[in-house]
Amino acid sequence: MFRNFFHTIRCFKASFVLNIIGLAVAFAASMMIMMQLRYDLTFDTCYEDAGNIYRLDTRTYMSNNEETALSTEGRNSRNFLIALQFIAAFTLLCITSFIFLQNRYMVNSPLGFDKDEIIVCEINGDINRQSTAFSEEIRQIPGVGNIGFTQALPGSSDFYSTWSRHFNGTEIQFFQIGVSPSFPATMGISIIGGRDFREDDLNSSKDLCIFNRTAGDLYGISPGDIGNNLEVIGISDDIRFASFRKEVTPTALVLNRNNRFSYAVIRVKAGFGLKPVRAEIEKCLKKFSPEYELEVYFYDQVLEHTYRREQRTGKLVSLFSLIAIIISVVGVFSLVTFECGYRRKESSIRKVAGATSWELVRMFCRKYLTILGVCFVISIPVSIIVVRRWFESFAYHIPLYWWVFPAVFIAIAAITLATVVWQSWSTANENPVRNLRTD
Repeated sequence: MFRNFFHTIRCFKASFVLNIIGLAVAFAASMMIMMQLRYDLTFDTCYEDAGNIYRLDTRTYMSNNEETALSTEGRNSRNFLIALQFIAAFTLLCITSFIFLQNRYMVNSPLGFDKDEIIVCEINGDINRQSTAFSEEIRQIPGVGNIGFTQALPGSSDFYSTWSRHFNGTEIQFFQIGVSPSFPATMGISIIGGRDFREDDLNSSKDLCIFNRTAGDLYGISPGDIGNNLEVIGISDDIRFASFRKEVTPTALVLNRNNRFSYAVIRVKAGFGLKPVRAEIEKCLKKFSPEYELEVYFYDQVLEHTYRREQRTGKLVSLFSLIAIIISVVGVFSLVTFECGYRRKESSIRKVAGATSWELVRMFCRKYLTILGVCFVISIPVSIIVVRRWFESFAYHIPLYWWVFPAVFIAIAAITLATVVWQSWSTANENPVRNLRTD
């Protein structure tokens, strides 16, 4: 757990430092506000019947600390501290939103094959030696549509075995993945030129392969090309073998004639549950390899494992965002409590003059809406810089959606204004006569 935590920190130093700084600033600002307000609101509590002590002349009898707290300089200091908290909250929440959207984009985007209804199971030498019997046994399971074998799983890594061949008069380099004849059909890989593998291709003496579209466009490869013991029988649509951190590169599915595979991929027919089929597959694995515990999982788990680093980063930033928002709300609550006490006489005079309770509440809300607006404007360029820096680690990423920023503003503004309304409503509904009499 701690090793993964420190690994995430090393990979995303800039984001981690920004999060720590933002959290530290927000926490320090909140503590300073709370300490000052605690002093202001409990100044007379050391006296007996402190509730019956009234001020006669604030200019004459205020202590230096009270005068500073109620002065313009004191109010500006508190507003500045609460503004720092809001800037941190806005920035962290914007970053969290883009991390969440990017992670969802990577997991849900088309990969060039149909990953739904696919079950993956690890296999060993025992199963490789009995691959034909194992395949027939799996196909007998109700709900199984097809089974294929592969040396590596598409989308599970950023790098695969690389081949370099002299082909068509030029030197070509490409990722290669050894597969069985039924693998493309099982995975739902679209063949856009030439043909798919056939079972009788296992008798060929050449390395039969299906290149992706990128390889065909880059090297001018087409079905039927032969060279250096390599024969191209088809061209597939681009498959995202690597993660979204890397661009689509020339890749080939190469027919493996030696039955040396690491995984079996099994397609489940529509209408059948994945979990019951998975349970039957596990029984079959134990039958063919009773001495080893081989894992069986869904293909979605392969992608989750590939992007676990990004998911950890998202969770870490989300936690910091939540803490920053909570600290901001606590700071606003404390500040509104102080403002309500400080402006109690003003509120009473306004109410005697005909102001309604909602008008008094709006008076408090306008101030915090102004602070929120200024902080939001400041946080936008900071968020954009950080998000763009994070996007540099991906070859494919989402755009900077404009709607994320107003959505973040609405979310934080709603929480803040709800806090202000809840705290100021009781002050707005107090008896003005009683408040004026105390002064």
